Amino acid sequence: MINPQNHLEPSHAEVALLAFTISQSQKGRHRTAEDNWLEAERIIKEQRLLALTQEKSELKYTKSKQASGKK
Repeated sequence: MINPQNHLEPSHAEVALLAFTISQSQKGRHRTAEDNWLEAERIIKEQRLLALTQEKSELKYTKSKQASGKK
C-alpha cells in the first residue's frame, strides 16, 4: 500500500535549496539553519498538498461534467 504522505515528502536537495534561499533572503534577520530547514520543508509540503487537493477537485469536476453530458 502506498502512503499518500510519501508524495508530500521533499527530497534533501529540494529542502536544501529552499532553505538556502530563505537564509539569503533574511536581510539582517538571523535564524538558525535548522529553522530555515524546517520552514523550507513546511513550505514544500504545503505547496504539494495544495497541488494534490486542486488536482483532485479538478478530477471530480471533470468526471461530474462528463457524467452530466452523457444521456
